Amino acid sequence: MSSETETATAINPNKALWEKGDFTRIADTMRASGESFVGRLGVQPDHQVLDLGCGDGTTAIPAAQRGATVRGIDIARNLVAAGNARARGLGLATCTFEEGDASNLESVDAETFDLLVSVFGAMFAPRPHETAAEMVRVVKPGGRIVMGNWIPGDPTLVAQILRISGSYSSPPPGASSVRLPGGWRTTCTIVSLRRASAPTASAASVTRGFSTSPAPRCSSSTSSATTTARR
Repeated sequence: MSSETETATAINPNKALWEKGDFTRIADTMRASGESFVGRLGVQPDHQVLDLGCGDGTTAIPAAQRGATVRGIDIARNLVAAGNARARGLGLATCTFEEGDASNLESVDAETFDLLVSVFGAMFAPRPHETAAEMVRVVKPGGRIVMGNWIPGDPTLVAQILRISGSYSSPPPGASSVRLPGGWRTTCTIVSLRRASAPTASAASVTRGFSTSPAPRCSSSTSSATTTARR
């Protein structure tokens, strides 16, 4: 087998998808909502924050501007480069971006972050159980995990774009079909995730830890569910 063939075989289809085109043009339309979202999280200057599936920093940069030390991780090389360029341009030395897989945060130590945010990010991970376990692993005891997820089957533009793009996407390795985002929640709810007492809680025990409570009605313009979790 040639090296070119081996390289092609090793390509991560999820990574390849997010490196197509220029997502920053879409992200530009979300800056105000990113600012508003972060403004409600009570970010403090002494906080260590992880933005998972950070894109080019729609939520990471507002968190850093509030004084937090922010680490953004995204699977797409081009978005990581765009995020680092934005942070440098704004003089934010405490905001850095790097490549990584949400389901395998091998470069991140356990119990590192006070706050983990993922807005329209980790919801796209093809292996949600592994991703949930990693999210819990890297957050400090008493820390928070906050997600913003698109509602599956919603008639809004973004939901329809996801449905159409998913039908043309290759399944991740080991899967027979593409998993469309939205498996975190299928209704507009706030979800609390409480970690099992054992520090090595498995993905299955993390999943069993989900409980739900009513959330404010989602507006038709945003049509997303907010997930709040405390470790």
